[in-house]
Amino acid sequence: MRARSNVGLSDSLDHHFLDYLMIPVRLPSPKEQPESNAAFRRSPARRIGATSYAGAHLRVRYLNLPAWLFLSTLLTLLWQPASAQVLHHREISVLGNSTQLLVVTTPAWTAQTGVLHRYERSQPDMAWRVVGHAIGVVVGKNGLGWEEERPKPNVEDAALQDSDIFVPPDPGTARTADDPAKKEGDLRSPAGVFRVGPAFGSAAQEPPGWRMPYRGLDSSTECVNDPKSKFYNRVLSHAAIPPDWKSAEPMQGVSSFDWGLIIQQNATPVHPGDDSCVFLDVWSGPGKPTTGCTATAKEQIKILLGWLDPNRQPLLVQLPAAKYKALEKAWGLPSLAAQHNRE
Repeated sequence: MRARSNVGLSDSLDHHFLDYLMIPVRLPSPKEQPESNAAFRRSPARRIGATSYAGAHLRVRYLNLPAWLFLSTLLTLLWQPASAQVLHHREISVLGNSTQLLVVTTPAWTAQTGVLHRYERSQPDMAWRVVGHAIGVVVGKNGLGWEEERPKPNVEDAALQDSDIFVPPDPGTARTADDPAKKEGDLRSPAGVFRVGPAFGSAAQEPPGWRMPYRGLDSSTECVNDPKSKFYNRVLSHAAIPPDWKSAEPMQGVSSFDWGLIIQQNATPVHPGDDSCVFLDVWSGPGKPTTGCTATAKEQIKILLGWLDPNRQPLLVQLPAAKYKALEKAWGLPSLAAQHNRE
C-alpha cells in the first residue's frame, strides 16, 4: 500500500488500513528533537503506532487499529503539555536508560576537592533517589575541564536497541567562553557525563558479589597515553599486543590502582590528544589532588564498585556545582539541593 503523508484525520479514518500518517503535534524545536528513540518508545505516541519524530509531526504506522482506540490515544498525546515532552526527552537523551548515577561536584572549575553522591532509580522514567551519604573526593591539580564534543550515535540504526543508546550532552550547548577544555597532560579531570567501567584492581579476582566486569592487574598491564598510538587511551597488556607506543602508564604495584574504575572519557571515538587514562581510583590522601583522575579513600572505592551493576548502565556526572545547578532541569539531573541535605 502506498504511504500517505499530511492527510487529514477525517480522510484517514475512512480507511481501516493506513501505512503512514503524519500528525502535527506540539513538540520541541528542531534543536530539541529527541536524539534517542528511547523516550519515544515509552510515550503515548507508541500506543498509536508512531515510529519516529519528523519535524513538528509524528510519523505513525496505522495498521489494523480501530478508529476509537486511535482517536482516544491520539487525544491523550495531543493534550500532553509541550513542557513535559521536552523535559522527558532531555532526561532520556542525556542520562539514557541509566538507573545508577555517580555525581561529583566541586566548588569551582579550579577546585581540587569535591563530593561524590550515589543515586538510583527503579526505571529510566522514574525520579532519582539518593543512596548512602556524600563522600569526599579529589580531582585534578588544575580542577575540571570539559571533554570535547563526541559524535552522536546513529539511533535510527536497526541494530541499536534502547539499552545501547547513550547520547552524551554536547558541551558546546552548556559551556561558556571562560570554561576550560580538557587536553592531554593539563592536570584536569574531565567534566561532563560518562559511562564507567570496567573495574580493575591489584587482586587477581574481584571480591564476591561484584557485578562490574573486572580486570586483575599484572606486570604487563598498562594504559597507553601516547597520542600517536592506535591503542591510545586503552588499558591493555603489552605481553599480548606488540607495542606501537612510546609512552604508557604502568598499573601494577601502584597504590592508586589497588581498586579502580575506568571513566570512559575520550572513548567514542578516541581523539588523539584529548586525554587518556582517566580513572576513579584510590587517593594519596584527603586534599591531595591527582594528575587528572577522580579519587577517594580505598574503602569508599570498594563500596562503590560493590554497588555498581553494569545492567543498570551506570554513569558518572562530574561538574562544578554552579554549572551542575544551571543544567539540572535541562539534563534531568538529581537536585543539587537534595544532595546538600544529605551532607
